Amino acid sequence: MREDDREQQVQVVEGFVTQHVDGIVLAPFDKNALVRPVEEAKRAGIPTVVMDSGLPVTPAASVTRNLLRAADFLPALYAFGATSMLIRRDFKRLGDLAAGTLVVHASPVWLHADLPPATPAPPGRPLTLREQAAIVSWAGRASTLTAERLEELARLAHPAAAGGEASDTAALLGVAQWLVGRRNGEGS
Repeated sequence: MREDDREQQVQVVEGFVTQHVDGIVLAPFDKNALVRPVEEAKRAGIPTVVMDSGLPVTPAASVTRNLLRAADFLPALYAFGATSMLIRRDFKRLGDLAAGTLVVHASPVWLHADLPPATPAPPGRPLTLREQAAIVSWAGRASTLTAERLEELARLAHPAAAGGEASDTAALLGVAQWLVGRRNGEGS
């Protein structure tokens, strides 16, 4: 592979993502060309480190980075590490400063879609945190479930719904809207 071949670098990183390797360390010719493949690697849960200088990561830099990264969690060095992050525009940690690396962060991953519109309604009884999370999770998956399956699952949670709706699904969607803080008809 030629070092100045952007497209080939992109293909190599995409290949690593497909193979689901344990980690990726890059010294890209053009950091901008690898933004999309690096974000895909992060979404796939593959740790990705990019050398900010474009030079290859040396074993010494890697060891230094990881040792100082662990030191960031020690009480005495935590304050120093936090301060060093706050005074830099790029918010680099001590290990990344010493090794000349940067860690690529992916955009937040949303586990569920937006909740379907429904008239917010308080639950019919007090709910545990686990029950609340299950109801909101169920509502977030509503667009991926058939209407029959959605109704079947809603029937299982019937005691949590306040009732008064034409279906268990509509009632439970209303509870989900209420649980995420949408009250007084704000659920649409």
